[in-house]
Amino acid sequence: MVTPSITKRYRFLVLMVVFLFFGAGCAEPTGIGVDIGQEAPDFTTTAFDGQEVSLSDYRGEKVLLDFWAMWCPFCTNEIPEIQSLHEQYPNLIVIGVHRSSTESYEEAQSFIQDLGADYQMLRDDDDSIYDTFSGGRPLMPLAVLINENGIVQKRLLGPKTADQIKELFK
Repeated sequence: MVTPSITKRYRFLVLMVVFLFFGAGCAEPTGIGVDIGQEAPDFTTTAFDGQEVSLSDYRGEKVLLDFWAMWCPFCTNEIPEIQSLHEQYPNLIVIGVHRSSTESYEEAQSFIQDLGADYQMLRDDDDSIYDTFSGGRPLMPLAVLINENGIVQKRLLGPKTADQIKELFK
């Protein structure tokens, strides 16, 4: 038999999880990782095509970093929308940063090809790039918009609607 005290604790726990998961998403958090108005830290990593890429290679361009993994349904649901916006805004550099520490980048590469996404995909083999931009916060996905001067303009942490993703590009 479940006691009322246990039921109340269970309800409280469920509400806290829902609040943390959905309530924290789609916000522009501050004090976590790289904040809005700060310079985006440079990094160098390997692209899915094997080329070495640095964020500083794109200085002078607007850049959208989209952190994702296949285990994250919100991330994978956003990829077609991000691809569509990549096609609509050719002056914006779109970079997918795959959390390759959590799953094979080869599987992710096949997954991306099946979706028809052709924007730049980078590997984050040890989560160091994600940890830098998120402050190690475990929620996914994470999108960061960086201006031509390398300054973070917007961050969205958590699931995003198509309209919220479009708002990043304006």
